[in-house]
Amino acid sequence: MKLSVTKYELWNALFMCPDEQKTDDIRELEKQIEKSIPKYGRVVIDIRED
Repeated sequence: MKLSVTKYELWNALFMCPDEQKTDDIRELEKQIEKSIPKYGRVVIDIRED
């Protein structure tokens, strides 16, 4: 399934995640998105079930 969201929506969802559930990769992604929010653009997320 693919979703198209704004950078702010993605950042907000990651930010709201409880700290004990965040991995280092999620924290790094959160920081990268926070830095790029001023540049307009949408993010496409590809969610795959394992």
